[in-house]
Amino acid sequence: MQGNTAANSLPIEPAIPAETPPVQSQQPTNVTQQLNRSDRPANFAQAAGNSIDVVSQEMAGNSGFTKDLQRQETAVANSGFAEKFEHQETAKNCIQRAEAYCARKQFDRAITECRRAVEIQPEAVAAWKLWGNILQEQGNLPGAIECYQKAVKIKSYDAQAHLNLGSLYAINKQIPQAIAAYKKAISLQPNLPAAYRNLARVWTQEGKQEEANECWYEAFALEPEKVSPQQHCKLGNNLFKQGKFAQAAACYQRAIELNPNFNPAYQNLAKALTKQGKLDEAAVCLQKAAALNGNSLVSGNQGVDSVPAAVRVNEDLSDRQPVADPEIEDTIAPAVAVNHTSNGHSKSAKNLTVSSLAIVPSKPLTIVDSVSEKKDAVSAEEFIKQAEFDFARGKLEEAIGACQKAIEIQPKAALAYKIMGNATQAMGKLDAARCWYAQALEIDPNFAEVHANLGSLHAQQKQWQKSIVCYQKAIEIKPDLAAAHRNLARVLLQSGQQKAGAKCWYEALTLDINWAKPEEHFTLGNTLLELGELEKAIACYRRAIQLQPNYGDACHNLGEVLSVRGELEEAIAAYLRAIELNPNFAASHYSLGKAWASLDRREEAISCFRRAIELNPKFAQAYQSLGDVLDSRGQIDEAIGCYEKTIELKPDIWEVHQKLGDALQEKGEIDGAIEAYNRAIELAKN
Repeated sequence: MQGNTAANSLPIEPAIPAETPPVQSQQPTNVTQQLNRSDRPANFAQAAGNSIDVVSQEMAGNSGFTKDLQRQETAVANSGFAEKFEHQETAKNCIQRAEAYCARKQFDRAITECRRAVEIQPEAVAAWKLWGNILQEQGNLPGAIECYQKAVKIKSYDAQAHLNLGSLYAINKQIPQAIAAYKKAISLQPNLPAAYRNLARVWTQEGKQEEANECWYEAFALEPEKVSPQQHCKLGNNLFKQGKFAQAAACYQRAIELNPNFNPAYQNLAKALTKQGKLDEAAVCLQKAAALNGNSLVSGNQGVDSVPAAVRVNEDLSDRQPVADPEIEDTIAPAVAVNHTSNGHSKSAKNLTVSSLAIVPSKPLTIVDSVSEKKDAVSAEEFIKQAEFDFARGKLEEAIGACQKAIEIQPKAALAYKIMGNATQAMGKLDAARCWYAQALEIDPNFAEVHANLGSLHAQQKQWQKSIVCYQKAIEIKPDLAAAHRNLARVLLQSGQQKAGAKCWYEALTLDINWAKPEEHFTLGNTLLELGELEKAIACYRRAIQLQPNYGDACHNLGEVLSVRGELEEAIAAYLRAIELNPNFAASHYSLGKAWASLDRREEAISCFRRAIELNPKFAQAYQSLGDVLDSRGQIDEAIGCYEKTIELKPDIWEVHQKLGDALQEKGEIDGAIEAYNRAIELAKN
């Protein structure tokens, strides 16, 4: 199909299942517009609020939509209407010839055969559908829609026809009609996954994410094997946030069926089951998660955050409203064998988040009331494991009691003091928590996670400087402690230290690229660019593209920074990719033209500037740059026209008046040149 759609056009899936798209988790926004800030490179793209694929109609056609429609009609459907035998035979022959012509791309002949078929047998549904497919391939959407409308009028119970009609409506931006058609297809054939997927995309485009998630849930349930474990898990996270815990649990279970070693699914399933009150089943999931992690659960971005982060990089870091205090993003080292000379924690082992559920012992531990002969049978390690488990389930008093038993057996068990600090901090008893953390540090001054927790405690009390010192100490001891970098970034931003905060976010996301969404890497890149951190900005854009290869704005901004650094070949590649993803974004064409001009590729530059002006007739910089290149080629009259158009749009730029004067002088129009020079001087003085 020829032609392009707008930048927010919807990728529509054919009736035959295709690759499942990523689950959307944000509301859609309008097409990204260029930045107008003087301290950013010109035409810099803003962060997009939605990661939905943006494709042209031509791309939608090439992605398999038309081919799938054609494949669905390779066998002529039995219309079921009483016709004479010779008429059925003749109409059928016409359809067969039409299909043969389609295979050879002889579409006009194919349409002629379809027309003959419906003249012989007006109720030949297969002919109407094939005719519609051909018109869609030729870019005639209204005609294709009309053919499919006739098909569903004749055969109203044809779910596939309603599905394809919905896709045509969606491509043609007739959203209410598309929704109605997809719903009709689903009502006729409830096990039609493509209908749910396409309806989910339309709901996402309309900003109705809850409805979209419901449709994705049905689609994934029908074809779970065609979806990655990560996508099942991500959909589960979205449903969890909506409070639909049973559906979320089903998503996590499907992820586990596809990949029995997918640790985040076990952790999240445990949380969903806990919300439903199924604690025993949750415990089993946690045991499996612990086993997969080598007897510990790793902190990070996996799963649904049970303790929400105070600040995420989903907005401009330089312009924040006051935020909540940083939460404890603590790491609990797994329990290890404790002897009378050990401090009770392992520095080499992986760590547990306090917000995650801990290792579940195979049997509930019996907590003895006093030091007795039974104490030898229950080690300090087992009490610490029980404390971790109780803490994770919110049984804070029980966790403290288990820690006390561990300390009776091993007074130097620093991990037990730390867990008591976590529990009392969660109870709001900050002075007691500070005391327990101090005990842990007295035993082991290099317990990085305790320093980090003290930082969180000070942050709760808005003691920013003390908090910063604690986080910095934790990072000094354990440079790869991503949670400490994140919380330090939050506190720095809260205390007004924008540049230092942005750098901390960069370090945190370097340690764990998957913790943040592509949009967050993109926005951080914009902030670092404003701070002059070009290399870091480039890294952020590349990470955004790594996580979301079709992120057009990130490709554009990457090109902008590379261009500023003089890396023109790489910048050109980035601009070309941005244009491929968003062909109607004038700024990318303009910037590509600037890069070509810098390489003295003037023909290519002129073509790009003209395309930018075609897309945005009020693009003053494009007129000016086009005038510069034309002037350098001796095309003085055209250059003068471009400068005059620039001045019409932006009359207060003295440099353009000077260039106009130069061009007029070269042409011999001295009076006009003097007038232009005088205006340039007047503007320059102001």
